[in-house]
Amino acid sequence: MIKFFRRIRQKLLTENKLSKYLLYALGEILLVVIGILIALQINNWNEYKQLKIKEKEALGEIVSDFETNIAELERLLNDGGYNISRTIQSIEFLIDYLESDNLYHDSIDIHFNHANQYIELSLKTSGYESLTSTGIDLILDGNLRSEIGEYYSSTIERPRIAYNEIRDDYYHYMLDYLRNDFVQTFNQAQNSSQIRPRDYNELKSKLDYVESLKVFYEVNSYYKSELNKTLEQSISLKKELENYLTN
Repeated sequence: MIKFFRRIRQKLLTENKLSKYLLYALGEILLVVIGILIALQINNWNEYKQLKIKEKEALGEIVSDFETNIAELERLLNDGGYNISRTIQSIEFLIDYLESDNLYHDSIDIHFNHANQYIELSLKTSGYESLTSTGIDLILDGNLRSEIGEYYSSTIERPRIAYNEIRDDYYHYMLDYLRNDFVQTFNQAQNSSQIRPRDYNELKSKLDYVESLKVFYEVNSYYKSELNKTLEQSISLKKELENYLTN
C-alpha cells in the first residue's frame, strides 16, 4: 500500500502536476489524521471499558455493604427477640405502671428485662473504604458518587451518634439501678438471664429511676427514628445502585 502511494506521488511530480500533487498530499495527510483519530478512539474506548469494569466491581462491594446494613437495621427494628421497638414499648409501659398505684406482679418482669438493656449497632463500610483507597472518582456518574459519599459520611453516622447516646446513658445511669435494685437469675428453659426488682416498693419510690427511664425513653425513640430513616435511605440507594449496574 505504501509503495502504491509512493508511485502515485512520483508520477505526479514527474508530470509536473503540482496542484494535483498538493491535493494528493493533503488527502494522504487527512488519511493519516483519520487513522490516528481512530486509534485514539479505540484506545479511549478500551480505557473506558476497563474503568467500567473497575466501577462495577467497586459498586458491587458497596451493594454488599448495603445488603448487610439493611439486614442489620431490620434486625434492630423488627427482630423477634430484643429490638428497639420492644424496648421503647417496655420503657413506656414501666413509666405508666410505676407512676400508678399498681402492685407488683411478676408478669411485668419481662418489661424490666426489655427496658434495662440496649441493642448494639454494627454497620458495614468495607466496600466504601476500598473505594476511597482506590479513588472515589472511579464512580463515573457524578450524582451517584455524591449520593454514596453522603450516605457514608452522614446518613449512617446519625444512627451511630444516637447509639452512642444510648450506650452512654445506659452505662452512666441505668446500669447503676440494674446493679443496686434488681436481682439477676438465669432461666435454664430460655437459656438467658432475667432480672426482677429486688424490692419493688422501694424501686417505685425512687423518683429518679422513673425520670431516668423517661430520659432513656427519649434517647431510644430518637435512635429508632434515625434507624428508620437510615433503613429507608439504604433501601432506596441500593435500588439506585442496582439499576445503574444493570444499565
